[in-house]
Amino acid sequence: MQRGDSFYGPVYNHCIYNDKICLNILNSVQRQEYSVFITETYSMNQTRIRQGIRVADDWGDNLRVLAVTVRRSLFENGTIFGYNINK
Repeated sequence: MQRGDSFYGPVYNHCIYNDKICLNILNSVQRQEYSVFITETYSMNQTRIRQGIRVADDWGDNLRVLAVTVRRSLFENGTIFGYNINK
């Protein structure tokens, strides 16, 4: 951890990325909460990820809906939550 980085507790970071955009799904291990962020680059540093664009919170039991939403958006529009993956 770098000086000045905050520690938000243990999380699992699941990423979907290319060289233009990264969709980060953070799973808080202790609370079992999910948050979704979009960043320009891949990172495992949760402070940098949380500085990205916050898309959604508390997906919890709706991860299947998240997957369908992202897949449909990618195939139909080439976007993730309105962000172009081919900038």
